[in-house]
Amino acid sequence: MTQELSRTTENDTENDKETHMKEREITARRRAIKGGMKLVAAALAVMAGTMAAPAGAQTATQTANWPNKPIRIVVPFPAGSTTDTVARVLSEQLSKSLGQPVIVENKPGANGLIGVAEVAKSPADGYTLLVTNSSSITINPQVYKRSNYKPKDLAPVALVVEAPFVLVANPEWAKKNSIGSVGDLVRYATRNPGKLSYGSAGPGNIAHLSFAMLNNREKIQTTHVPYKSASQAEMAVISG
Repeated sequence: MTQELSRTTENDTENDKETHMKEREITARRRAIKGGMKLVAAALAVMAGTMAAPAGAQTATQTANWPNKPIRIVVPFPAGSTTDTVARVLSEQLSKSLGQPVIVENKPGANGLIGVAEVAKSPADGYTLLVTNSSSITINPQVYKRSNYKPKDLAPVALVVEAPFVLVANPEWAKKNSIGSVGDLVRYATRNPGKLSYGSAGPGNIAHLSFAMLNNREKIQTTHVPYKSASQAEMAVISG
């Protein structure tokens, strides 16, 4: 019994350590993002009111009085996503700089099409902004026939963050099959055509297209499993 209690205590200690490490990582990421937001908040504050509007759409008085009411930031992805986190940190900095509430609204669906389209059709008054990944603006109109906006319908204001994509696998499966690199994964897929699947945040998502490109380049056969969000895909990988 004493030995079992000792093992339980050790396991609890390890779990606590992992939890604290994850919390520190999340805190560090938020601090890093927050620091970057301060650098672009001033530029956004100056540019958003004019860049969002076509020539002649705003009078000099309207521009001078901007902003005189709350500003809305649309995020075309679910709450808790990377883009959502960035937008919420950014909204805090913008609110301080502009002296007006900056509200984040999530409009997920169709791999970003719904939220982006809403902003593209919004009044050109500088009170509706969009925080999204570049593929929602550049790739989606090319791959979705139902896309009802074009890149020219939106005016770029600032590059906020750069987020790298990573390729991950279930650790137990990777260890069992000696997968430690992309080369190992390609060799496994070559030996087992059609048996390997990969998840993404939806059809046409940049992760989907990247893996499809890998399939074509390496001449391998894998199955795409689309999810409603990247977090759902991550949980599926973790659960095996």
